[in-house]
Amino acid sequence: MIERRSRPRVAFPAVGAPVFLIGDRPYRVLDCSEQGLRYEITRGSRPSLASRVRGTLRLPSGKEIPVEGSVTWTTSSSVALHLMEPGIPPDVLAEALGT
Repeated sequence: MIERRSRPRVAFPAVGAPVFLIGDRPYRVLDCSEQGLRYEITRGSRPSLASRVRGTLRLPSGKEIPVEGSVTWTTSSSVALHLMEPGIPPDVLAEALGT
């Protein structure tokens, strides 16, 4: 398989992971990078491919970052987004990792 990512992706454990809020509904973040975010879906409908999703990335510290992206793929349990600029700043990724 060819790796298409241009930025490193940070994976999170099940406990203590950031949350992606869409409206008032929280979704656990599985992994993210400066330009991408993948979140878990356990119920409800998935967004369609290429649709835009807007929400808030909430770090375990409580810090919140607004993000918006287009759906690049979905599975029965997750949705992957390619984020619009400015994406997730490197310092926010470092904070999410606790570094």
